[in-house]
Amino acid sequence: MSVAYASQDNATSADTTIQQSGTDTVQPEQLETAKNDYKSSNEYVKEDTQKNNNIKKATDKKTTDNTNKNTKNEEYLDDMNNTGDCCTTIIQVSENEAAISFRRDSTGSVSNIYVTNNSSIIKQYKTSGSYFFHVLVSKDGWMVGTGGADNANVNRLIESRALSMINSKTITTSDLNYIANLHRQIGIGHFVIKAPDGRYATEVYRNGPMINTGVLKNGEYIVCPNSKTYYHKGNYVTYTRTSDPVNASRLLALKDPYGLNRRNIMTYHFKRNETTSNIDFYAGNDNGAYVGRSTAYQRDNIVTNKKTVYSTQLPTTVRGMYIDTYTYILNASYKPQVNFIVTTSENITKMGNNITFTANLKVDNKAINTGYVIFKLNGVTVKDKNNQTVKAYLRNGIASVTFTIPDGWSAKAVKLTSVYSKSNYGRIENKTYFNLTRPDTHMQLPNITSNSRTIRIYGVLLDEHNHNVVGENTFAVKVSGLTLKTKGTAMIFKVINGTINIEVTLPDYYKAGNHTVILSTGTRGAYNGCRGSCTLNLALGQ
Repeated sequence: MSVAYASQDNATSADTTIQQSGTDTVQPEQLETAKNDYKSSNEYVKEDTQKNNNIKKATDKKTTDNTNKNTKNEEYLDDMNNTGDCCTTIIQVSENEAAISFRRDSTGSVSNIYVTNNSSIIKQYKTSGSYFFHVLVSKDGWMVGTGGADNANVNRLIESRALSMINSKTITTSDLNYIANLHRQIGIGHFVIKAPDGRYATEVYRNGPMINTGVLKNGEYIVCPNSKTYYHKGNYVTYTRTSDPVNASRLLALKDPYGLNRRNIMTYHFKRNETTSNIDFYAGNDNGAYVGRSTAYQRDNIVTNKKTVYSTQLPTTVRGMYIDTYTYILNASYKPQVNFIVTTSENITKMGNNITFTANLKVDNKAINTGYVIFKLNGVTVKDKNNQTVKAYLRNGIASVTFTIPDGWSAKAVKLTSVYSKSNYGRIENKTYFNLTRPDTHMQLPNITSNSRTIRIYGVLLDEHNHNVVGENTFAVKVSGLTLKTKGTAMIFKVINGTINIEVTLPDYYKAGNHTVILSTGTRGAYNGCRGSCTLNLALGQ
């Protein structure tokens, strides 16, 4: 971050682009806004031509004056004596999300604070006493906040220059010097502007101007009151102890100690995707609790295009109250280029084995890091043990789930489908296949001793993981090499879920002694067949 004190002795009119110290450069962007959009933005600027031109002439003269003469009417205000005044806070979540809050500090009775919007921008301003705009938020995420002494002509010129910066998508030293010289006319004020990509500039005038420029990184904030002393910048999660952008932005204003006559805090939370942007508007009263003051009685009405929120309705909670959402269409014809690949860790597996499903998602050649995918097997959504849908969250464009093939699944090809859904992309899905083969099975049969020809065969039928075989299996039984039959047909015994419990009466030709018992079951859809044996000690007459 570079810091410059744009005093009247070193002010310059060079229209150079703001740069960071070191190698990082804040590059200007080409003018992208159509002329009709620029006109609609400037509908907000209704200047008293003669008065404003007089101030502009004086400002331009001071901006281009590089002499070493001291200003005769320079104000010497005590920066440590925080006698009031407003504060703007801005946080950068990402290039697609940010928040700005403005705290108004003023004595006097209840005023109306107006929030209006057109096809390209939201504006917050007041008209009581004199006209003063506080905040601008453009549909593509440029943010401006300003405070200072009431002077409608100065404020309108600042607004006009701010709109010009937004529409040209540039922040230049001449812009900042121009605004600093306007604040010199009134002796106090602040101005902050931030681009969607984090480029920013701040100007605070109090006994001379202070200008800061740079790039606000993701997770950083700026607190900019009408005071050099209380200006600060840092990580908003660390400072506010919350990752919520709305609460964090408001806490920054609530905790700013500069201000005696604290009134409304009004917050604009900007989020965008490829097709639309949404700006959520919140407001509340700063009762001074965070800085040891009691100012709940100082508050203003809020008037929007849709409603009026009276001062008595404003809460003093950190979040305030939600008032409205402003939605802008950025690119109605947007059609994303999607690359969605679904893979499995194994092409062939068996029930009881683990298999990993992986989805790799890129949109417009950028890895997606928001949202989640779900997986479906043969059209059935993968769920956890609590029967809840498993959500695989994307990190660096990749989401994965490890799945255990349930017992009893038939050996066949399985279709794996992965689905991602987001409003600006629509439904994105792709599929792949993997194959299930039958696992081998085996039996555990304890030896049997019986003192009659009616015998009971106990045991279990297990798969490769020693899980009971699921479902119904049919068995044939041989004793000493002979298949047990009834009326000349082999006897068939049913075993459910792997639990063997067969009772059979042997023919009279089986004599006392040891006999080998063999059970056999055939191959079915899910399992291979197998044979198992045990020894029968037929202890007749004992």
